[in-house]
Amino acid sequence: MRNIVIILIIANLGYFGWNRFASEEARALSNRESRDLLIRGLLNNGLTLLGEYEEQAALLRQENLQSGLICFTYGSFISLDDAVGLVEKAQNLGLEAELRLTGDPQGSLYRVFLPPADSRLAAIEMLDQLSEQMSQAVIEAEIYMITRGLLENAIALGVFERIEEATAVQAQIGGLGYSVEIEDIPQSTGPVEVLVRPIQSRTAESAPWLELTVDRPHLSRTENLCETIAQGPQFP
Repeated sequence: MRNIVIILIIANLGYFGWNRFASEEARALSNRESRDLLIRGLLNNGLTLLGEYEEQAALLRQENLQSGLICFTYGSFISLDDAVGLVEKAQNLGLEAELRLTGDPQGSLYRVFLPPADSRLAAIEMLDQLSEQMSQAVIEAEIYMITRGLLENAIALGVFERIEEATAVQAQIGGLGYSVEIEDIPQSTGPVEVLVRPIQSRTAESAPWLELTVDRPHLSRTENLCETIAQGPQFP
C-alpha cells in the first residue's frame, strides 16, 4: 500500500512538471507567432522596417551610381534675371531646371519695364524714342535694354523697394502712351541657385551640358548625385 502511494505521488509530480514545461513552450510559440503576424501585418499595410528600409536605400544609391544620373547646382549669378535665363536655356536644351532661393525670405523688389520688343533692333529704337520723350516731359529715370533672360529686348525702367514708387513710374511712363508692367521680384538672405537635372543626357561631357553655360563662364557649379524619391521608414 505504501509503495502504491509513493508511485502515485511521483506520477503526479511528473505530470505537473511536464504540464508546466509544455505550457511555457506553448506560450513561447504563441509569442513568436504573434510577432510574426504583427510583422506581416505591418508590411501588408505599407510600413517598412528599419533594416529593410536601409537595405532599399543602399540599393537605390547603388542604382543611381550605376546609372550615372548626376545633377548640378549652379551659383554666383549676377542677378535673378541671370538665374531665370539659365533655367529657360536648360529647359530649351531638354534639361530639367529649378530656381531656388536660399536663406530666409525677405521683402520683394518691384521692377518696372516695357514688354519685350519683337527684335533687338526694335528694342533699340523704342529705347531711343522713350529717352527723347522722357527728356521732353522732364521725367528722370534710369532706363536700359534687357539683353538676356525671359525679358530679353524689354526696356527696364527701374527697380524699387516700395510698390508705391513702382506704380508712380508706371503712371508717368504710361502717360506717354506706353504699356508699362510691374514685376514682383522675390528676395532672400541667401544666394540664388539653379538645380539642373538631366532628362535625355546623362553626363556632364554631353553637348547640352557644355552648351548650357558657354555664355556664362562666371557661374560656379557643384556636382551631386540626383535625389531619388523613395518611401521613408515608418514605424508604429
